[in-house]
Amino acid sequence: MSLGSSKLFYSKAKWADGRYLSTMQVSPKPLVYKGNLFATMEHAYHWEKFDENYASHPIPSRLLEFRKQLQIEGDIVDPKEAKKYGGKMSFKKLKVTLDAAKFNPDRVEIMTEIALARIRVDPKFARILLEANTDGVILNHHERGKKDMVFWGGTQNNLGKIYMKIGNTLSKKETQGVEETQGVEETKSEEVAAEEGQNDQETESSSGI
Repeated sequence: MSLGSSKLFYSKAKWADGRYLSTMQVSPKPLVYKGNLFATMEHAYHWEKFDENYASHPIPSRLLEFRKQLQIEGDIVDPKEAKKYGGKMSFKKLKVTLDAAKFNPDRVEIMTEIALARIRVDPKFARILLEANTDGVILNHHERGKKDMVFWGGTQNNLGKIYMKIGNTLSKKETQGVEETQGVEETKSEEVAAEEGQNDQETESSSGI
């Protein structure tokens, strides 16, 4: 990555790592989110839309059935299909009503938790975010639509902000880990030196007897 540059990321980005940052990228291991397994971030995000706190259906128990379709054992495998399944047309067909007034304010928190779930199972994803932070790269998510109208990309760039915030957290943890390791090594060195000094004193005492 070029120091201080700006990079676009989405499923069809020219930048290879940019494609990997897509929410549609299948992780090497399933994401574990709220006790359930998901193939991609996209699956997990749209699964949340069917939560009874955000959605309603004439037969409430059907919401659980719809959610299961997005889990690893469900029938919806392709992340593009997962996106459609959580869209307006699908909700209308399934007779599901999404309360946007409740769901929208929670979108960033939901996506943040899902991204953190991916971090735990996808080392490459974590590495890209960490390197971007180290190199001062601004991550911009490309989203179709007018820049001032879209949520995850464009002017707001909320997905990019989530990724950069996580990258910054990873950087701090790595720095802290190095400092802790150095601290342990210094302590050990001091303990060894003290022990050697004590041994020298014992040797001198012994030789004097």
